[in-house]
Amino acid sequence: MKRTTVTKIEVDPRCPHRARVHLEGRPPIHVPSSLAAKLRVGQAVSAEDIARLEEAGRTQRALERALRLLARRDRSQAEIEQYLRNKGFPSSTVAAVVAHLTERGWLNDGEFARRWVENRLEHRPRGRLALAQELRRKGVSASHIEAALAELPDEETLARRAAERFAGRLASVNDYRTFARRLSAYLARRGFGWEVIRSVVEAMWAERRHE
Repeated sequence: MKRTTVTKIEVDPRCPHRARVHLEGRPPIHVPSSLAAKLRVGQAVSAEDIARLEEAGRTQRALERALRLLARRDRSQAEIEQYLRNKGFPSSTVAAVVAHLTERGWLNDGEFARRWVENRLEHRPRGRLALAQELRRKGVSASHIEAALAELPDEETLARRAAERFAGRLASVNDYRTFARRLSAYLARRGFGWEVIRSVVEAMWAERRHE
């Protein structure tokens, strides 16, 4: 079996957790410093060893990219997988990174769905249907979506919260038809059903008339 000699090992000064392993007659391989520490100059490595070093380097690069993405905001597992595939990483590397993130609790679709719903409830209230569609588009499973939505108040309460956020834009509207049309369209865009919309619109108009 043909073997190749390690000619140089150097830690990347900009990223101490990375190292470059130079091999005779080959471009250097970027690997985790912890793995490079197990090698020595003059050591002969096999093709299988080189393949493992290359895979370790790919996994580290993919993990760093995934962590940078997660630092910006929460992501679903499907989002991380798609992102890494788009960056050209093979399936084996993507699977290794997802397993690493999942084991450490940094990737959890159940928590992702729960936080997504909480954020929407706080900042941009929507109906259950709209929330479920958003989470499905992010690749979240039906069971995680169901669990996250189970914590929500009833649909009319959600619609009322959304309507109250929009009410300021209707402050100068004095006729019912315009008020109902604009508020109904707003609530419909946020996934609420027409029965709920009608109830909320009529209640808010009645309250306005009695102010």
